[in-house]
Amino acid sequence: MLYPLYFKLQVRWLSSLTPVTYLSKLPGIRCVAAFLQLELFWV
Repeated sequence: MLYPLYFKLQVRWLSSLTPVTYLSKLPGIRCVAAFLQLELFWV
C-alpha cells in the first residue's frame, strides 16, 4: 500500500473533526471510515 503522507494526515485530520455519533447515523460512511482505519493500521 503506497499512500502519500498528506493523504494519511488528511484522513486523521478528518477523523478527529468528525463526530462518531455523526458517522454512526450513516452506515455507508461508517464502513468507509472503518476501512480507512484498517488501511492506516496496515500501512
